[in-house]
Amino acid sequence: MKFSPYALKNINSTAGIGLRPPHLEVVAENRPQVSWFEVHSDQFMGDVERKRNVLEKIRQDYPISIHGVNLSLGSVDGLDITYLKGLKHLIEWIEPGLVSEHLAWNRLEGVYFHDLLALPYTEESLEIFVRNLNAAQDFLGCKLLIENPSLFFHFPFSTIPEAEFLNEMVKRTSCGLLLDINNVVVSSHNTNADALSYLKTLSLESVEEIHLAGHQIHKHKDGEIRIDTHDRVILKETWDLYEKFLDLAPRQIPSLVEWDADLPDFQILLEEAQKIDHFLNIKFPLEE
Repeated sequence: MKFSPYALKNINSTAGIGLRPPHLEVVAENRPQVSWFEVHSDQFMGDVERKRNVLEKIRQDYPISIHGVNLSLGSVDGLDITYLKGLKHLIEWIEPGLVSEHLAWNRLEGVYFHDLLALPYTEESLEIFVRNLNAAQDFLGCKLLIENPSLFFHFPFSTIPEAEFLNEMVKRTSCGLLLDINNVVVSSHNTNADALSYLKTLSLESVEEIHLAGHQIHKHKDGEIRIDTHDRVILKETWDLYEKFLDLAPRQIPSLVEWDADLPDFQILLEEAQKIDHFLNIKFPLEE
């Protein structure tokens, strides 16, 4: 399958920042030294003229990627054509360097759920996801990157390990992968899996974007559970796994600071992005 990329400004392989509406004006006015930004598609669909006007100013100076949460590619109901048309219009306007979605579903019989719901990893789920993903890419005219989820548990009837599920999805759709390192840490802890083995199984040649975020640790009488909250600085465990990933990485890959709740001053996000660039420069030194 061949795709016609919309990107006029390519996302380069350095640190980016997830740009949320409260920081739009800060970026538009101050033009911080950031290589690229990522926006949530749903925050710029519908009657949001003011936000779109500010983003229009920003996209003149920075490459932008789009990250979606409501395409519901794992839904047995197929795709919502109205939503898909809105997403296509957004892509044509922003001309993003990358477009991504999740290995998840959140719609059933026309009802949207306010969460990214996990899939059982079975051949039936894979066929549904592949069918929807191929249809979405054909309609949108661009490659989609699919993000690995954060899990509380594994379905007992899953028959395919998650990394292998993602690898097979790539083979059948020519999509790319968005590897969320934080999600690997969270899922591995919650399901008693080995995070490094997961990375070694995954098709790293297919990874075209990295997400790094913070998460919460909740103690209970039987131990602890990790919750993917995106509301704090990146934890040491996530940095450690990112460093191990870079040792395996076939090339330098664009990496993003993702912070969605309890947003701090924008300077904090800049500092997190600088840490990413530090790791990247160690593994992939800048040419003299």
